[in-house]
Parts: sequence; structure tokens; C-alpha cells
Amino acid sequence: MPSHPLLEPNARRGATNCALVRRARGVSVEARAAPPAPGPDELSLRVLVAGLCRTDVSVARGALAVAEPRVIGHECAAIVEAVGAEVRHVAPGDVVTLVPLVGCGACDTCRAHAPRGRWRCAAAQMLGVDRDGVFTERLVAPAACAVRAPAGVDPRRVALVEPLAAVTAVLETGLQLAGSIGVTGTGRIAELTRRVLRHAGIETTDEGPADIVIETGGTQGALAHALQRARRGGIVILKCRPPTPLALDVALVVRRELRLIGAAYGDFDAAMALAADPSLPLEDLFGATLPLTEFERACRDGERQKVFFAPGPCAG
Repeated sequence: MPSHPLLEPNARRGATNCALVRRARGVSVEARAAPPAPGPDELSLRVLVAGLCRTDVSVARGALAVAEPRVIGHECAAIVEAVGAEVRHVAPGDVVTLVPLVGCGACDTCRAHAPRGRWRCAAAQMLGVDRDGVFTERLVAPAACAVRAPAGVDPRRVALVEPLAAVTAVLETGLQLAGSIGVTGTGRIAELTRRVLRHAGIETTDEGPADIVIETGGTQGALAHALQRARRGGIVILKCRPPTPLALDVALVVRRELRLIGAAYGDFDAAMALAADPSLPLEDLFGATLPLTEFERACRDGERQKVFFAPGPCAG
């Protein structure tokens, strides 16, 4: 693999692990105990970069309740430092991202979609929300969640696989994506959706009514706008996970004979292939790469560009 500054060996092997943690009093950078050795089906990872998204901000601000203390974050590129005895698809030195939902492993859904498709499990736990996440120097994660990156891909593109998988879910709804297709919203996910669809040969419009409307705002106003913009008999694809429930104007949906479809994630291997494809422009969507201590600044940087963290040792 070609050299990249983030891939250089990290000589620090101390007993502590720096992490961004949500507690009742707020969010702070803490020195925590180093993670244990990986179990038979686990990986030890060193985080190279981790992307900040709206879900993380909702956890930090208390809009999305979590058990405390909780390490935030679910989008990452990480280097594998050690693997459990049963792990075969990745090896030490590989760069991976993580599917952020961890299934129970025991239900019919998990058995049908094992190993990586376990995120479809009704009881799946989300990194950074239901279990500790990736805003940390090091962590141990289920090997089934790891998606290996091709050699030489910028770690920031690898960390974008999760939002890319969220967007490619639109392509995997089973819908014939034809006619006029509108994308509502002005943030990163809206722009990423437009680019992924264009990459797939599907043009979108930002104006006027549309046969299919993809809603990416995740707010009450954004949902209302999407429902109004869809033509009678049209389809609204819901792409976001609001931290709190939104009200739905059922009468409007019935009167206009709309269909609502939720789209969570597409195939993560396909999303990784997109991340590695230089013909998909992404770099202009990247903002600053910051230490964990700059979390408040990162939250203020807004929705236009993706801010990353490069976790490092705690000060002192």
C-alpha cells in the first residue's frame, strides 16, 4: 500500500485510550482504559479518521438519548492491528471501515443475512448510540462489520463508505428510477445523493414537482416539502433518521395517493467500490481534519462539508 501520513505506524502503546465521550454533563475528551485483546471473531483497530454526521451531533447535544458514558461516532477508516482466531477476510495492516449496525447474530434475519447483512436485524445496535463508537484512538469491533478497503484509497474516502451506503440504498429499493427525480435538501447527503445517482446515469432536478422525491433533510419542514413536491401518485423516498419522531400528514398522503418508502443502507461492498472510484468526485465535500478536542468547532462547521477527526493521544 502506498504511504499515507495516517497509515504510518503509531508507536504509542500506552495503557490509556483517548476518546470523545458523552456523559450527563456533556461531551468531553477522556483517557479511557485501552481496549482488550480481540475475541475469536473480533478485530483490534486503530482509527485513522472518523467522520462527523448529524447523528453524532444529536447524541452530543442530547437530542438522541444514549446510555452514559458513551463513545460517539460511527463513520471511520481504521487500520487492523490484530485479528481473532476465527477471522479470515481481513488481516493486520488492512484498512477497513465498519458497518455501523451490529446484529444480534441469533435471529432469523441475522442467519439469513450473515455475516455483514446482520445490520438488517430488528435488534441491531448502532455504533456511537447503542454501543461505543469510533471517536477514539483504538477499539475492538466485530469482524463481521469490517469492510476492507482497496490499497491506496484516501482514508477520508474510506470513512465516507457509511454515508455512501446510505445513499446507494436509493438504488436498491427495487424502484424503476425513471421520470423526474427530485432531491430535497441542501446538505452533504443531498449533494452526495445527486452525485451517486449521476454516477449511476440518473439525472435529478432541484426544481418543480417530481415523480420521485428523495428526502434528505430529516426535519419536519423537509418532510412536508417533500410530500408537497411529489406529483399525485408519486413516490417519496425517506433517507434520513431524525433523532425524534416527525408528524406525518396522513390525509395529504392519502389524498394525493403518495407512496412512502424508507431506504436505510445499500450494499457496503458496493459503497466501498464507489469510495475507491476516482470518477466519483468527493474531495470537494471534505472539510477540515481535526483532533477530538476540536469537537465544538466541528459541530459549528455546518452541513456543506464533511468534517473528520484524527484521534490521537490525550493531552498530557
